[in-house]
Formats: sequence, structure tokens, C-alpha cells
Amino acid sequence: SPLSGKEGKAIQSRQLGERLLREVRHNVALRFEETDIPDQFRVLGRGELQFAILIEQMRREGLEFMVGKPTVLYQQDPVPDEGDYFKRDNFSVYDQLPASLRVYAASDFAVTEGAGDFTEHGVFGVDANTNVYVLDWWRGQTQSDEWIERLCDLVIAHKPLIWFGESGPIRRAIEPFLMRRIADRGAYCRFEWMPSIHDKVVRARAIQALASVKSIVWPKRSPWRADVEKQLLQFPAGKHDDAVDVFSLIGRGLEHIRPASA
Repeated sequence: SPLSGKEGKAIQSRQLGERLLREVRHNVALRFEETDIPDQFRVLGRGELQFAILIEQMRREGLEFMVGKPTVLYQQDPVPDEGDYFKRDNFSVYDQLPASLRVYAASDFAVTEGAGDFTEHGVFGVDANTNVYVLDWWRGQTQSDEWIERLCDLVIAHKPLIWFGESGPIRRAIEPFLMRRIADRGAYCRFEWMPSIHDKVVRARAIQALASVKSIVWPKRSPWRADVEKQLLQFPAGKHDDAVDVFSLIGRGLEHIRPASA
């Protein structure tokens, strides 16, 4: 830094590292880690107030250093607020939709009420340039009869060309009742069941590629956007990633149908 040596006497990374090591030996709420960059360290603690106290103590002792922006720890992996796998800067917003969109939808199903996972339904509009507009969303920890009704509501409201889901045990468990309710309510829609891929990072590659070229477009105002966007920005270390699974299905689904629509 061009301001090095202006505020303190101890400016070497060795001195800073030794001071942090002394701190963590008697402060069990702190962890200290070296990084791949020789003069940078990572300190893990229980909140910004704890860091603020430590920083002020070290500055009064004559140590000089710079502090990076704090990040929140999810499942022991720090994720920047601006995102990692999906980045906030790669998202854009819309006030008005384009005139012509092909509408698709996808769901990540949870069959046990209140067991931790959410069932999430997402509806998307895709333009001629494969920009993906997020149109509508529903999420809940409910029994299957409830989220099947909400799926039917979205089919009736948006009339998607295809609804994507994932093959496997959940499909076999819910498909008969799902199709019967769809017929009862006249909420007809073509379903495509994508092969199951265990690795969530791998199956999100297609939608990550679209996000990287700023092709994911959110409504400027919606009651559900913050929760859904938060899951993407915290992926793959967030507590919940059911919404990411929905986006993954849309990305894989668009790749699946592209040859037929060429």
C-alpha cells in the first residue's frame, strides 16, 4: 500500500501473523489460517463486533494492516456477498418483458413436509437470444398435495411449453398423483424428466454459463426474488440450494431441446 508505515511501526506480515497466532491461542472463538498469498491471512470468528475489537487492539499495539470485506461463513466455506459460482454482477433486471417469449418451468420436489428441503417451482421466459427471464416462483415446505396444487396454478397462469423435473425415486413416488390432478384441473403441460446427476455443481454448469454472459434476468420487484437470488449467490456452500436445482433443470432442459428447435 502507498500508505504503508504511516500509522504503525509493525508492518511486516511475519509480525502480523505472530500476533494473530498469539490471539487464537487464548481466544477459542477465533481461528487463524494462512492463505496462498504470503502476506494475507484469513481470520474466522463469530461476528463483525468481535473483529472490530481485535482490529482496534492490534492498531493500538502499533500493528499496521489492511482489512478485507467480511464474508459470511456457510457450512465452513466463506462465500463473498457478491457470489462465487453465480455472481451478482452477472444478473440483470427487467421492468417490462419482451413481446415474444417461450415459457418453460421446472421444479425441485421434496416429498416430506418440513424435513429441511423445500419444494420449489420456477417459471421462465426465454427470448430468441436465450436470455432467461425469471417470471414467477413458488416455494414451500408442504405436503405433496399442496405443492401439486401450486404447480397446477402456475401451469394455468403461464401455460409453459415444457415443465422439467428430475428422474428418480421422487418422480416415481409423485408422478401418478401429479398427472391425475393435472387432468382433473385441466392444467395440461408436457413434462420432461431429466436424468439424475448427483453432483450439484456439475448439473448447474449449463445455467452458470448463461449467467456468466448476463443472460439471467430478474423482475425488478417481486416478493420471492431475494430468497431465490440468495440461494444462487451462496451456492455451492449455502444451507439451501433447492432453487439452484430448479435453475439447473432449466439450463439442462434448454440444452436438451435446442437441437429440436434449431
